[in-house]
Order: sequence, then structure tokens, then C-alpha cells
Amino acid sequence: MNKKGFTLIELMIVIAIIGILAAIAIPNFTAMRDKAAVKGALSSCQGLQKGIENYISIDGESLGNGDIYDTLKTAIGDDGAQYFQFQQLSGNLRAIYVWGNGTSGYSIIGMAKDSDSTIVSVSAWDRTGTVDVSAPGNWSKNTLDGDTF
Repeated sequence: MNKKGFTLIELMIVIAIIGILAAIAIPNFTAMRDKAAVKGALSSCQGLQKGIENYISIDGESLGNGDIYDTLKTAIGDDGAQYFQFQQLSGNLRAIYVWGNGTSGYSIIGMAKDSDSTIVSVSAWDRTGTVDVSAPGNWSKNTLDGDTF
């Protein structure tokens, strides 16, 4: 008797191999997606940082003191000098806090859209950025609370 086809045990072995491969690949994919989300959040903060630097150097303006997000959005966003498009923050960040020291010092802290809500930061003193910093007590804008950038 010449029967063609696969036996049940052969099919079970193939399904087991596929399951093992999926168990290896899915966590790696998730880790890579989270890593990309953190890098994207840091990049968004650095983009805003460049807008602030242009505002300070080209317009010769000093920054306010405390939470300066709304002031900056008016000054350098769509309504102002257009050094930065604030709506692009929504692609990579869940929340943002922008703090000014009254002159040219500032810090930008953002919450990444990854599974751990990683906090990233750039400032006038740290231009390359830092990951896993402490979250501020209050956010300037937080999409989890219904805010928009």
C-alpha cells in the first residue's frame, strides 16, 4: 500500500518547531519595538531642543521660569517663528514636560510610547540625552489625561 501524505506525528513535530520559533521571535520583536520607541522619544525631545536653541540664538529671547511648554508653543510653534512643529511630538511621546530657568537654561522630559513608559530627557546641559530619568511631578502635556500636543 502506497499512501501519500503526512502522519500525525510529523505534523505535530512541525507545529512544535513553529511554536518554539515563535516563542523566541516574539519577545525579541517586542524588545526591538520598545527600543525604537525610546529612541524615537529621545529624537522628538532633541528636535524640540533644536527649536529652543534657534529661538534663543536667532530671536535673542530668554526663556521663562518653570513650566514653559505653552509659552514655547506660542513663540516657536505654528503661531510663532515656526522653529518646531509641536504636533509631531504625538508620534513618539505620551507626555512631555518643558522647564525653563528664566534665562537660557531648560530641560525637556518626555515619556516614551513603549511598554515600560520609559522617561527620556535632554537639556541645555545634556545635549545627547538621557534615558531612565525620574519623572517630573507634573507633566506639561499628558495624552493619558486627554491633552494634545
